[in-house]
Amino acid sequence: GAEHYLPWLLAVCKALETAFGFVSARLLVDPEDGRLLASESDVLMLQLLGNRRLTLMRPLQGLPVSAPRPKALLEATLGAGDVLYLPAGLEGRPCTPCTGPESIPNVYILLTLQSAELSVGFSLCRYLGDLLLQKENLSAEAD
Repeated sequence: GAEHYLPWLLAVCKALETAFGFVSARLLVDPEDGRLLASESDVLMLQLLGNRRLTLMRPLQGLPVSAPRPKALLEATLGAGDVLYLPAGLEGRPCTPCTGPESIPNVYILLTLQSAELSVGFSLCRYLGDLLLQKENLSAEAD
């Protein structure tokens, strides 16, 4: 992640690790209209440059075509220095671009907050444990 290249960002991630167990960072540059933000973990979005309008809502994926569309849970405009918490399972959909005197890209950091339950090590242990419990998946020659 970006924290390996920016010492100040590594310090932020380390400080948050005491509360969240594991924190990683991505530094992103998007055009004005942005991109869909979705994560299986909680995310903090730190806006560094530009202005961004987002709508937080439940995901559309998996809904039947005839189902009513989810309502917006929050609409926010972020400017430099603003932080937005995006809970796991929700989407941050870009709204119409913010207008201004000149077109500047959005530069922001996504801090992914993972508890021990969501860590790679925990997930791998759960997967291997499930394999061991399913004896039919193991050959007779397995140790």
